[in-house]
Amino acid sequence: MAHEVKTDTASFLLSKLDTSFDRHERAFKRCKKEPTEDTVHKLRTSSRKLLALLGAIEQICSNKKPARRLRRLIHARLKCLGSLRDVQVMKDTLELLIGDSSIEESEFFRSLCEDETRLKHKALKSLNKRSLRLRTKRRARLTHQVIQLRMVDASVLSSVLSGILHTAEQEVLQCFKGCNASDTASIHRARVRFKHYRYLCSALERVIPFSPSFDRTQRVQLQTLMGVIQDLDILASKVETSDLKEPLGSLQTALKTALVNRCSEFCAFTQGRNSLAELTAAPPTP
Repeated sequence: MAHEVKTDTASFLLSKLDTSFDRHERAFKRCKKEPTEDTVHKLRTSSRKLLALLGAIEQICSNKKPARRLRRLIHARLKCLGSLRDVQVMKDTLELLIGDSSIEESEFFRSLCEDETRLKHKALKSLNKRSLRLRTKRRARLTHQVIQLRMVDASVLSSVLSGILHTAEQEVLQCFKGCNASDTASIHRARVRFKHYRYLCSALERVIPFSPSFDRTQRVQLQTLMGVIQDLDILASKVETSDLKEPLGSLQTALKTALVNRCSEFCAFTQGRNSLAELTAAPPTP
């Protein structure tokens, strides 16, 4: 679907930057108050979107330090949330696999709940060390850099941004070619690349003439499918290394089957044997 391309590129970037900062700060404030599954997810998402935008701005600004330093601050905020998010997703996946009726009887599920409580305390301790507002001076310096971009011809600036997005897309397509159904790490690498590309598209596609190979709906579908594979893989590894007395053989088998099926389906798409429509016909659940 065609979209309107904004002509005042620098002003658009400035508005997008302010909006992204504000959403990130709101998400950070909520997560700092209570790191629930929802608040953790929203903070991670808003952070990734802001990081993608900052990465693009860093490439086009003459002084790269303001964007680079802000990216480091945001990465520091995210660092404590990865393990907590993994446990929260593992709990959800486990409920889908074994059902609500027997979940409370599972010793493995209870151990995940204990891990979640411990990691919540750890995350809160880390988040409380971070200032609620990103440093005002650094944000002001970056804003000044973006304002200076108004001196650059809008068509030239759009062309440069198109090149950045095109490069990101080519990196994704190259990762897709390297995906192997028996190597979940290869799919994880593609997922990380694709996530950056997806958020870059979201930030820039209305200000540049470049048309991404995947539209917004397709990007969500692909990201969801790769996320399911990652979630299954993490839970399978956790089950495999569990030292609990509870027998987990049937769960391990179910996870392995679901993971193999999902990886095979995804790689059938990356290798050109299935279309995206065929790939997304099945619901993205374990």
